[in-house]
Amino acid sequence: MKIARPATVRLLALLGTLPVGLVACGGGSSAPTGDLDAGSGSADTGLPLSDAGGRDAAQATDAGGKETGPIGTGAVDAGTVDATKRDTGVVDAGPIDTGSPIPGDGGPLCGNGVIDGDEQCDDGNFFDLDGCDRSCRYEVITRMTDFTIATTAGPAFCVHPGNALGTKVITSLALGQLNPPLQADVTKGTVNVFTQFLGLSDLSGTTASGFELGVLNGNPDPAKGTWPSAGNPIDWSFLVNPTTVSQGLPTGKLTGGTIANHALTAGPSTVNLALSLGGSLALMTLRDAKLSASIDASPAPDAPAPPPGKLASGLTMFQSMTATGSNEGLCGDVTVASLAQIPVPSALTSGSVKCSEGYTSCGGGPVSASCNSLLDVFVGGCSLLGGAVKVTAPTQPDVAAGASVQTLTVGGGKKVTLPSATDDDAYSAFLQFTANRAHFSGESCTSSAECQAGQGCTAGVCK
Repeated sequence: MKIARPATVRLLALLGTLPVGLVACGGGSSAPTGDLDAGSGSADTGLPLSDAGGRDAAQATDAGGKETGPIGTGAVDAGTVDATKRDTGVVDAGPIDTGSPIPGDGGPLCGNGVIDGDEQCDDGNFFDLDGCDRSCRYEVITRMTDFTIATTAGPAFCVHPGNALGTKVITSLALGQLNPPLQADVTKGTVNVFTQFLGLSDLSGTTASGFELGVLNGNPDPAKGTWPSAGNPIDWSFLVNPTTVSQGLPTGKLTGGTIANHALTAGPSTVNLALSLGGSLALMTLRDAKLSASIDASPAPDAPAPPPGKLASGLTMFQSMTATGSNEGLCGDVTVASLAQIPVPSALTSGSVKCSEGYTSCGGGPVSASCNSLLDVFVGGCSLLGGAVKVTAPTQPDVAAGASVQTLTVGGGKKVTLPSATDDDAYSAFLQFTANRAHFSGESCTSSAECQAGQGCTAGVCK
């Protein structure tokens, strides 16, 4: 963030560059009596200098006779201290603060609403999550427009490719019933998973390295208008879910981002992923998460629609990416601790697909001692028609956090007892997706504490 310095700071900075002989004198001689800078006054009046010792008023020499010329001429110790005659009395020939970039500040004035220097955008503020970040760099966002829990083992790039979630826990029959509603929720705009490229140097998505990939959730911005029925809009605006950011930045990020000839890889890291399972939103923690995708060269990169309203001339960004190929997708290990915090989908507690095991709904609230979690369903299983049809098979975690997986047992109320509240044993998972370019136009909120510094929560939006 580049801000013009206050006049006093700027004056002090310039004084620091003056020769030492102009701000302090040795040998007991006094400082010049002229004003240092009175706007148009001289730093040295050019008048003869005398001190309490009554030295030569014409020559002003010291006891050692080292100075042979007048003090005010710049000749000190027989050498020229300032050949450019900086001691002319003019500290700053121009206005103290012209509003122009200050030499040495390292760049243009970000946040003034004008595209300066190498800025990619400038929306006149220093906030993130509004299309243009606090450093006047364009916020590179994509939204997953197709999302599928894979029914096969993950590819070789996964840390743990077993995909116990899609090959053991949830049966193929159940996935055939879960994936279509999940995709329907994505199409309706009720499930929105975003990736945010942090520090991406090549917006065409051709070649880059050293960036991070944030994973966030949010909802369509009502101010944008009616959500399109096709469900896969490009450049749509969204409000970020405050639980997935902190002071404008994602809390879950895939590190080590690399793009080589449009092939994107990132991770492994820990991220949170919010999906709709059985009609209920499930926030799952994925450790050892990795992503592999193709940045689409067609359609070609183009100038994105607002926000922000002001972009650098000629700025373009890739429009979409695909992660449905043979070595592409998102994989990670869903922790036991996060599954224990997800209420059992209400569809599995009543109605035609009620589990025969008799799980208890949390009634829209958090998991408690009197209701069941999604982990209970994974470990205890879910069957229909008295066990004739399996929705989930009773399955233990397949990825250990320590030396070995700790066995989970089902107790009273069909509840699983965790070895610890932070149990990081996990179920391996593999998902595939496609994504379109999107925008953040703000952050939703329930209180000002969820907003960036300098913003407050007004009508459910940080402003």
